[in-house]
Amino acid sequence: ALAEALAHPGTVAYCEFRPRGREDDWLEGTLRALVDQDGEPYGAVGAIRDITIRKERELNLSVAASTDTLTGMLNHSARSAAKL
Repeated sequence: ALAEALAHPGTVAYCEFRPRGREDDWLEGTLRALVDQDGEPYGAVGAIRDITIRKERELNLSVAASTDTLTGMLNHSARSAAKL
């Protein structure tokens, strides 16, 4: 994300990643390049936040959308997508 932010000053770069040693956790990095008066990047400012709960909810929604609640088997949409 840092390379992207520095390559495109003025835009915000995002990345999602799993930290080493914490395989169950997800983090999101947000970076923006700092530029001087000539438009040349000289650094970056950013933030990192924990998005583990959001990723767990996304996974749960994905599973719920692709499986039959009664049988637990893949539903028609998921089977069709799997064939592609």
